[in-house]
Amino acid sequence: MSVRWQRFINMRSLLIVSIMLLIAFFLQLRQGYFAGDRHHEVYEQYRLIVDAACDISQSACSASREGIHVLLALQDRPSALKAFPVQVQIDGVQNPQHIDVRLIFSMQAMDMGDLQQKLQFNTETGAWSGMVILPICTSGRSDWLARVEVIAQKKIYTADYGFTLVK
Repeated sequence: MSVRWQRFINMRSLLIVSIMLLIAFFLQLRQGYFAGDRHHEVYEQYRLIVDAACDISQSACSASREGIHVLLALQDRPSALKAFPVQVQIDGVQNPQHIDVRLIFSMQAMDMGDLQQKLQFNTETGAWSGMVILPICTSGRSDWLARVEVIAQKKIYTADYGFTLVK
């Protein structure tokens, strides 16, 4: 019986395990996990108020709160599996070229994942733009939710817009 365990636990095995644990410890120490010096950035989040009667598949819709104004425009009528341009205009923030703007598409009341699109700042127009392709839902549904996230100066502004794809 002792021969089996001696075969599995020998000096070479113990040395390898010890070296692996030592490497793992130093990697964790380097990342700051043991020292407690991991720094987390804290962001305040604000939900912008959207006009519920506005349909972004028909025209541009706005959302605002506390001096921030976001205008989302789907340039063409959105249709599944066809690329369509999107544009976000933001007023009331400083240094617009240092702002991150994301557009997140999800299906309402269904968890089929989020489609995230980081928009690019266009210095000529002063707006953020990108191209989006939405998938087809296997259940046949076409009601979507577009969320705009504006990350600026340790604050996150979000606005949710509901719309239906053209079939």
